[in-house]
Amino acid sequence: MPARLWKYILADLWRLLLLTTVVIVTVIALAVTIRPLADGKLTPLQAIHFMGLATIPMLAYAVPFGAGFAATLVYHRMAQDNELAAAHAGGVGHRSVLAPALISGVLLAGVLGVISDQVIPRFLRTMESYVRLSIADWMVVQLTLGNTFEFNGTVIGAEVVEKLDPENVEGAKTVIALGKPAFLFLDSEGRANTAGTARRAFLAVRPSDDPWDGPDAGGGTGAGGETRFGSVVTIVAEDYRGSGAGGTIASEDTFRYDFAVPPAIVDDPKFFTFSQLRILREHPERFDFIDEFRHRLALRTASVEYLRDVDTDLRDDQTAALTTGEGDTITIEGAHLSAGPALRRRVIPATPGVPIDITIRRASGETERVSAARAILNTAAPDELTRKGVEARLELEHVATTGRSAAESIRLASESTQPVAGVRRQRSVTGIVTDSPRYAELRTGSLDTVLAETAYLTEGATKFQGAIEAHDKLGAMRVDVLREINANIHERIAMSLAGLVMVLTGAVVAIRLRDALTLTVYLWAFFPALFSVLVISMGKQLTHEFGFIGVPTLYLGVLIPLGYAVLTYQQIRRR
Repeated sequence: MPARLWKYILADLWRLLLLTTVVIVTVIALAVTIRPLADGKLTPLQAIHFMGLATIPMLAYAVPFGAGFAATLVYHRMAQDNELAAAHAGGVGHRSVLAPALISGVLLAGVLGVISDQVIPRFLRTMESYVRLSIADWMVVQLTLGNTFEFNGTVIGAEVVEKLDPENVEGAKTVIALGKPAFLFLDSEGRANTAGTARRAFLAVRPSDDPWDGPDAGGGTGAGGETRFGSVVTIVAEDYRGSGAGGTIASEDTFRYDFAVPPAIVDDPKFFTFSQLRILREHPERFDFIDEFRHRLALRTASVEYLRDVDTDLRDDQTAALTTGEGDTITIEGAHLSAGPALRRRVIPATPGVPIDITIRRASGETERVSAARAILNTAAPDELTRKGVEARLELEHVATTGRSAAESIRLASESTQPVAGVRRQRSVTGIVTDSPRYAELRTGSLDTVLAETAYLTEGATKFQGAIEAHDKLGAMRVDVLREINANIHERIAMSLAGLVMVLTGAVVAIRLRDALTLTVYLWAFFPALFSVLVISMGKQLTHEFGFIGVPTLYLGVLIPLGYAVLTYQQIRRR
């Protein structure tokens, strides 16, 4: 008897479950499609395709409502037709009658769990790439429309935007000119850090040669510390004026700033399966936006340590040899570098007031000896994101060839605004390189290792703003992305369990309210389903913002409706 009754109930339940789920998921998918269609991102034919793609991800929200509705209709009809009373009189108790609902719920939870973990992330990626321009292209669109554009702490706006021919800029995909641009740079907490304006600026977008391709690309397993950002955006501003926490910046010629943007698919845990999320939780540096700041911190740390090594050589041996990429050797004698962790250091002669002696040996064999009143060894890199290692330049002021101009001439040139014969006001030796073993080590190290080994640059006498900025940003990103990963994992589990709970809730409510109208009965089952989805979503948000404290809240979306179903079941047992 129970087996035949179970088959009867299961057939009716699953027929209505599939029908109601199709209707609900179609309505939700249509609602999701309307926005991109109204924004002009989709044509009518594309909208139909996009709507078809959206049906799978929307199952996570449609199934709890469909399951509750189907169970309510089936059990309420059986209760009103006295079929359940007849079964009870024949010795079939409430637990046996509710067994098909429990079986269906467990099956739904398992199927929905697999879909949420393996299928939905892939469909979400397809949907995202279907309607989304790359962030770099979207930036151009927003600026052209007169809107501001904000990404990763950089806000850009301009009064005039004009597209230029990208063929004139090597490697650029898009080039635009900005008239009277304004820039705002935000800190890790979204607060304004630096603001600036310029007379004119040029913006070039260069696609990366090695784009992001999921959690198994780059990161701790990347070779050679290559950049793998979706695009690198270079801003070159003329007559730039800026001020903020780091002081005031004024550039009469040009000011350059680079930042990275990911490709079309944004690095978001919702696009990855559980196995991928587990890898990303252990190696969050494989997210592209985190890898950008790991690259910045590794380069800045290696630059500081390179300057420290040069200073050690000068103090210990009274000489330091620098090598350019073309094979030239620059030897600084009888000096040391100024103290401090900044990326540029003054070269201080051993005897105050005496010119600095520098020997330049060309790869061709030629040798040139020069003296300079002042010199700076500078490793700051405006093109930081495209650097593959530490590069430096030696900036000289009031330079004369040794033997052709005496120290007195250099002194006069440094004290006068008038030119002095035989003395150049400025000269730079560029392209000074190092094998940068420290950069390669940090660039491919785990995030925890990088943060631990660079912490000394954020405190005490060795701290400097560039390292503090990148270190704090990395630390905040690490916490944020781990919370987001945990939130996504627990949300998928809770939404899967919600289907089981809603089947049971709909069934016991329908039996208890056998004499009520069908719509009334469904409302008593609908509101728990709505409550469940809302609380799970709220718990996910709390987990993302505050950490583990949000996880219990998330599961309350399952436990409270389950408690409601258990109490209702206890009431119908006592009849």
